[in-house]
Amino acid sequence: MNATRWLSCAVAAALLLASATPAPAQTSGAGATGAQILQLPASARAAALAGAYTGATAADAVFYNPAGAAAIHAGASFSYQSLFEGIAIGAGSAVFRLGRYSIGASAGFLHSGEIAELVPDPEFGGQRGIATGNSFTAGESVLRLHLATTTANNLRFGGAVGLISSDIAGLSSFAPTIDLGAQLESGQVTFGAALRHMGGSLAGSGVEPAPLPTEARAGLNYMLHAPAGLGANIAADLVTNIRERRTSLLAGLEIGLIPGPGRETGLVARLGLSSAGTGETGIGPLHFGAGLDRDRIAVDYALQNLGFFGFVHRISIRWTDRRS
Repeated sequence: MNATRWLSCAVAAALLLASATPAPAQTSGAGATGAQILQLPASARAAALAGAYTGATAADAVFYNPAGAAAIHAGASFSYQSLFEGIAIGAGSAVFRLGRYSIGASAGFLHSGEIAELVPDPEFGGQRGIATGNSFTAGESVLRLHLATTTANNLRFGGAVGLISSDIAGLSSFAPTIDLGAQLESGQVTFGAALRHMGGSLAGSGVEPAPLPTEARAGLNYMLHAPAGLGANIAADLVTNIRERRTSLLAGLEIGLIPGPGRETGLVARLGLSSAGTGETGIGPLHFGAGLDRDRIAVDYALQNLGFFGFVHRISIRWTDRRS
C-alpha cells in the first residue's frame, strides 16, 4: 500500500472514530469529561489558529499530533498564560532526532490559585454559601514522552504515553493517556490524523471518576509561497470529542513574511475560527495572533475573547532546527 493510500485510510479511520457512538455505559454529552488541562491551547500559535494544528510540524505540534515532531531535527517550546483570580496555565516541550527517530517530552499545568471555601447557608435553603475563612487550591498537570519517525516516502508516525494528575483540595486522581498520530507531506500540503487522550478516566480515592476527553482529529496544512518572501499557511481540522459526541470545525490562516531557505526573518499575522461551543448553528469567536521569527527563534502572540472574562493574552517562545 503506497503512502498516499495509507494516509487516506488513516484519515478515514479517524473520521469514522470521530463519528462513532460511545458505549452505553459511558457518560456522554457536553461537559461529560474531565482533565481540563487537555482541553486548553498548548501554545500561542495554536491558539491563534483556533487549534487547527494536526498538520503542524514544530515542537509544540506534539500536543496535537505526535507525528509532527518527526519533521524537524530538534526543537523546543514554552508557553505561559495568566488568566484571572490567580488562574494560570503553561506548557512546554522539547524534541530531538536520534538516528531515524525523534524523541521528546512535553508537560502542561493548570493552577487555580486560592479558592475560598464555602458551605451551604441553611437560611437560604442551601442556595447561597457562607465563607468559612478557609481556602484550598486546585490544579492539574500532564507529563508525556514522545516517539516519532519518518519513512522513505515522507510518511510520519508518532506516539506518546503520559500521566495526568489532578488535585482538588487535597484529593488526588490520576490517569494514563496515549496519543497516536500520522502525517503525510506531499508538496505544499501536509495531511494529518490523530487520536488523542486515550486512557480511561481520572480516578482516585474519594474522587468520582472523570472520563478523559478522548478525541479524533483529521486535518491539513497548505503552505503557499509567493515572491519576495510573502506567503500564507492555511490550516483546517475536523475534531470530535468522542465521549461528548461533539464535532467541531477549526480553521486558521497565517499570512505575511514566511521564513525559508536563505531568509531567516519572518513576520506573520494569524486568524482562527472555531465552531466549538457556540450552540447548534453559531460560529465561534475569532482568534487573533501574530508571530516573529528570527534565526530559528519565534515569539508568538495570541488574543482570545473569553466572553464574561474579556480578552486574554498569551505568549509563546519556539526554537526550531529544521535540518534534514
